[in-house]
Amino acid sequence: MPDYVKHLRLAASSAVTRALRHGNAKPIGYIGWTGHSNLGDEALYEAIKKLLRPTPLAEYSAAREKLLAKVNLSGPKYFQGVLLGGGTLISPGFLRPVERALQQKLPMISFGTGAGSSGFGDVISPRLEPWQRPLQAFEMVGVRGPRSFDVLSRMGVRTVEVIGDPALTLGPGSLPPLRERPTLALNVAKDSDSSYGSGNSVCYRELANIARDHVRRGGDVIPVAFGNGDVEIIQECLTDAGLPHIPIHRPKTTAEFFDLVSGTHVLLGVRLHSVVLGSVVGAVPVMVAYRDKCWDFTESLGLQDLTVNFQETAGPVIRDAYERAFDEAAQRRNVMFAQVQHWRQKQIEFASRVLTVFTGREVGSEAQNSASAVLGD
Repeated sequence: MPDYVKHLRLAASSAVTRALRHGNAKPIGYIGWTGHSNLGDEALYEAIKKLLRPTPLAEYSAAREKLLAKVNLSGPKYFQGVLLGGGTLISPGFLRPVERALQQKLPMISFGTGAGSSGFGDVISPRLEPWQRPLQAFEMVGVRGPRSFDVLSRMGVRTVEVIGDPALTLGPGSLPPLRERPTLALNVAKDSDSSYGSGNSVCYRELANIARDHVRRGGDVIPVAFGNGDVEIIQECLTDAGLPHIPIHRPKTTAEFFDLVSGTHVLLGVRLHSVVLGSVVGAVPVMVAYRDKCWDFTESLGLQDLTVNFQETAGPVIRDAYERAFDEAAQRRNVMFAQVQHWRQKQIEFASRVLTVFTGREVGSEAQNSASAVLGD
């Protein structure tokens, strides 16, 4: 099917959805990697949606907005403004919808966005210079962590500030108690450039060794896949550990993930949002950092000493970080959760400012209370 036919069909579907969903309420457009069965990106959308409620969000896509504007279902006649959402979206793949929104003269804000490589399928150091002029036109630029802040500051972006990863807003309002048995949550993700046990993925063999030793010492292991692509490599890791019988969990919602991981002592993770969501339920993370975005987050929580670069020789460093994380779990989780609460409050305040900018009026205590209620969800 030609691309233009696909775009027409998507535009028609979006027109019906937008006309029926929002009624008289003007939504905020949302640019993000939603609808791809990735729990991390869906968590980011869920968090921002809750922070801005009752104002509705609607997906903003460069491919269909020009057509939708012709029937008053895009542009300033339809949207209050557009958010560049959570995730590492200040990267080449997401520039086009941002440019489209600015062409439509829509006010734009980034909400806890990361800058740099988006993941295994992206180059390690993408060219970000084309983002300089568009970002200068943003009303506010809220980024995930200190590394994104430094990247954009060096580019001359004036309004940048760190507000933390939006997914930190989700989860319980208080720290869950530790489980009685020592428990390790395990997430592994496939590198697009190497298979299990080869190249940089050689370090995954140490994850298998850690899981095996943990069980031998009387502990529990909870394998968690964040996407369908994780399942195969996690199974390879468990087989290598002599633990092929342990079931792999594939939570479909953040609530399922929290129920699964809450109170675990340590989370040994590769996917960024396995670590982000684990931190809000008290799992002290050991992060195998495959891109700069991982350091961007862990530095925002003061966990850089438990973060290890994804490389062939990383095994011994991962082992050392795991041992320290378990030894210090009772203390580290309290310090970590205090920082989670700090970013939650920062995001509530930022959400209030977003609504003020987009509506053109001061947002009162009702909106603040609505956002604050998220922490009790």
